[in-house]
Amino acid sequence: MFGFQVAGKLVGLSRANGAVVDISAIKIPQKPGDYSSHAKVEHVPMMGLFEHGNFRGGTELTFMSWKNVGEWWRDKVGSLVVFAGVWELYSEPEYRGERWVLGPGYYGEVPFRVASIRIHRREILE
Repeated sequence: MFGFQVAGKLVGLSRANGAVVDISAIKIPQKPGDYSSHAKVEHVPMMGLFEHGNFRGGTELTFMSWKNVGEWWRDKVGSLVVFAGVWELYSEPEYRGERWVLGPGYYGEVPFRVASIRIHRREILE
């Protein structure tokens, strides 16, 4: 939830733009200090969104699922990088509409509308 400014206005994955994080995807240990094998995260999923194709323009990094990417990012994801994990991208908010599943890689052009994103799996596709 970093955001950046365009014409003096904060934009990006923020509540101010209608973005809604999906806290159900966040794993929290059952007890303080419980770092057993069940609570450990082997790979932190991370994705970078870019405003324009070929990794140009405004950028946003996220490691969380978003039920709604908000008014600013909707229809503006031009390219992206999946650093870790497997992600689902949806054409509509609340994980509805057309779905695309992307693993680690560089995607210089995103030829579809992105309105919500969700972590599919933390591990890498094989």
